[in-house]
Amino acid sequence: MIVADVSALQTLLASGEDIVTSATALLLRLPVLLRDDNLSALSATFAHLETLSGSVADRSDDISQALADIAAASKDFKSTVTHANQLMTTLDKSATQAQELIERDGPQLLEQTRMSLLAAQRAGEHLSLLVEENRAAISAFSHQGLADMGPVLNELRATLRPLRDLANQLKAEPGLLLQGTSQLLEQSPP
Repeated sequence: MIVADVSALQTLLASGEDIVTSATALLLRLPVLLRDDNLSALSATFAHLETLSGSVADRSDDISQALADIAAASKDFKSTVTHANQLMTTLDKSATQAQELIERDGPQLLEQTRMSLLAAQRAGEHLSLLVEENRAAISAFSHQGLADMGPVLNELRATLRPLRDLANQLKAEPGLLLQGTSQLLEQSPP
């Protein structure tokens, strides 16, 4: 005996009663679906869809440009995120290196700074003590010694002026010194 598969026609005929029942139920519900309020709502929905599709069609260039702008912004955003990730990686490495440096050299550097500050404090105290101990001598020097410096400086200027003139003449004519001529200007002290 040969067993055959059930054909589509046999399946249709076998389920014919179910199809007829479903079609009858659909026809019975059809008047409810076709009521005026449902038809009005359906017409309004189609009108809105038509308006929307017309607006989209009218603005297709703008929509295309907007989509292109969104694509470009997305590419720029992706590039920005990549750069931000690279920056974060660099900052993380720098922070790690700084932390290692602080952990390794920080205590020694802190101790050296403390010692330097103590040395500066001691030097300041010592200088203050020296000034205090020698206040009378400093006062005498500033009143008497600086007053005596004025005439000494004037005399030194007067001595240096002819030397500068002689140096300028030798600079202008260096052969005068080697030739031994007596063309050098004689200078008399003031």
